[in-house]
Amino acid sequence: MRGNENRLFISFIKPHKAVTSSSIARWLRTTLKEAGIDSSIFGAHSTRGASASAAARGEVTLEEILKAANWSSESVFQRFYHKEVD
Repeated sequence: MRGNENRLFISFIKPHKAVTSSSIARWLRTTLKEAGIDSSIFGAHSTRGASASAAARGEVTLEEILKAANWSSESVFQRFYHKEVD
């Protein structure tokens, strides 16, 4: 099914090509809405900061967070993404 496609998310409909970033954003918006999260405040990109902040509260090292998010410096994470998460 995957063929030569090396992207993480591929379509389940033939020809099984990589899905677009807009498709993934749409899926995330739908999921946020179904979870009762206000989409006028939080969007698909919010999940990046929320997941990184939640990881920082847990047992994940800063080095692991930076690597997973493809951030080169701690200052970007601290300034824009490290937020309080309930």
